[in-house]
Amino acid sequence: MSDRPTVYHVVSRTAYQSFLFDNEAKEVFTRMLFQQATFAGVDVLGYCVMSNHIHLLIRVSPINSLSDQTLLKRYKEYYGENKIPQSSLSSDALERVFKKGGTEAELARQRVLSRMGDLPSFMRELKQRFTIWYNQRHNNKGTIWAARYKSLIVEDDAESLTRVAAYIDLNPVRAEVVNNPKDYRWCGYAAALGGNVFMQ
Repeated sequence: MSDRPTVYHVVSRTAYQSFLFDNEAKEVFTRMLFQQATFAGVDVLGYCVMSNHIHLLIRVSPINSLSDQTLLKRYKEYYGENKIPQSSLSSDALERVFKKGGTEAELARQRVLSRMGDLPSFMRELKQRFTIWYNQRHNNKGTIWAARYKSLIVEDDAESLTRVAAYIDLNPVRAEVVNNPKDYRWCGYAAALGGNVFMQ
């Protein structure tokens, strides 16, 4: 794994190209995307949530260590008032483990850190969380995603990033959903123009 930040253009499609993402689902996915990115230390440079696939332009920086205070802050913000999975410690329990120190604290630290600064972990957790929401919302079972996401490394320079971001933002125009990407709520261009705090 590189010890330098890497920019990826990521594409993931729904199973059988089904048009599963209605407006509510697009909104929820977008919210989860930025929540996941904040937790994992991933920069969202561009995105577009279509009815049957997503595009992400993200910069992933490896994270080898963070202070316990920062880890706890991200952990608490990530879970909020939501139920924490049985396999994870509560925020209070994690804080107690950190204060106690020793081997248990180091193992807990590494478990949380392993979910940060890593593209496969980021995508797996994002897609799993959204699938859980979608299945509960629609009384559905099983996966809603097709094969594993595809990712391409993008040169981290202004020209390359602008070109890929424009390609992503023009998805709804090519699909003839809107005439101008500024009119498509679930893409980075419209979000930036609309003052979306996530994109600032």
